[in-house]
Amino acid sequence: MAEAQRKSFPWRNLARVKAQILQTPFSELDEIVNELSERIISIERVESADTGYGKSIEDFEDENRDDWDPETEYGEEESGNDETGSGEETSEELEIEKNYESWGQKSLPNPELEIIKTGNSFSPKVNTHDISSRWLYRGIGNKGIDNAGNAIITSMEFRSDVLIKIGKYFIEKLLEYLKNINNKERHWYRKPLNMSKILGEKKKSNVSRVINGTSVLLPNGEIENLKDFFEKTRMPVSSICIATEIARLLAINQNITNKDISKEIKNKAEKYHYNLELSERMVSNWRKKYSIK
Repeated sequence: MAEAQRKSFPWRNLARVKAQILQTPFSELDEIVNELSERIISIERVESADTGYGKSIEDFEDENRDDWDPETEYGEEESGNDETGSGEETSEELEIEKNYESWGQKSLPNPELEIIKTGNSFSPKVNTHDISSRWLYRGIGNKGIDNAGNAIITSMEFRSDVLIKIGKYFIEKLLEYLKNINNKERHWYRKPLNMSKILGEKKKSNVSRVINGTSVLLPNGEIENLKDFFEKTRMPVSSICIATEIARLLAINQNITNKDISKEIKNKAEKYHYNLELSERMVSNWRKKYSIK
């Protein structure tokens, strides 16, 4: 009996809960979590010894391998039919229990990730930690936590942990950028980040989900989209650096050719110890991509 119930438990729906929590923009996270609590948070609470439901989020993650391909574009929203809570699939398997009604009544801080400067060093601060803590204490109460509730809480904690790792990687790779954050030439210190370096190649889809819709507060008070720092490129500097230089050169001389732009950028790059070879076609493509005229 226990084995039959284990097989019938809708583990895939819990995997979808995790995916939706990871990829939801921070400003919408409270609303989405509240919606999930109304739809598929609670199941019939039966002792795990009798049902075999005593699995962790890692278990249902392993049983529902992530087939989402983030290669199309960093931060692109997931497509297909992987939308949380279809209703038809869960109505007989899951029982709604509204003991999370108080969640989502306070507005969330924005942005989710902050880079804090303390003296000469930097550290990441992730505001999701406060949210997941409130969810944990408000949600559980005095009741035992079931697999569906565990999926929500551990997904929130996982999102926080991923962002902490992203923040540490950000600081490590962009330390000179952060040190020169108030320098007008700071774009030359802006190197492209690779999301495969954070959790590994196999789990980069989780990183891509978290990056989507997430903003980062820089030490100078500016807020940027986190996904803009991640690029699939072999260039030693970011696309934004190249675009900034092209715009600067065109502001000085509207009649400058793409060939001359390439030469000027190559010479400027040498000052920052880069060997940057741009063809005329590459310059043309950058101008089109960023609408630089």
